[in-house]
Amino acid sequence: MFWRLGFAQTSPLEQLLESEDFTLQQVLEENEVIQECKQLNKKLIDFLAAPEQVKALIDYVVDEPPEDGGDKEKFIYPYKASEVLSSDLNAVYDTLFANEEVVNKFFTFLSSAESPLNPIRAGYFTKVVSTLLSRRPDETFDVIKSKG
Repeated sequence: MFWRLGFAQTSPLEQLLESEDFTLQQVLEENEVIQECKQLNKKLIDFLAAPEQVKALIDYVVDEPPEDGGDKEKFIYPYKASEVLSSDLNAVYDTLFANEEVVNKFFTFLSSAESPLNPIRAGYFTKVVSTLLSRRPDETFDVIKSKG
């Protein structure tokens, strides 16, 4: 009832998306970003589906954070990036599979990673791969087959 009368408050994420200048890091810092992905927020999906954002999300999942990085770089950004990539966002998957460099970087994680694998990164990687296998099996298997 209140929202019909104009009393509803917009979320901080919605306010951020309405602004002209924001970063992926700012989006990932918002508490409701995962829920908004699952609710298919168009503005958010349009932003996340941009090639540079998909590349950054993949980087957060597979790259080790800098030694001097804080908790956001080590834990929050990689976790939320894996959740976003596992949220069944077709536009993000379209961008991922359209960019051969990014998809190759993602799938070479296992072969190029140091031994032993970072268990946190391996878990994020596994979560995203599982989602890709269930949502885009043909494209995912084609990439895996090409890795030999």
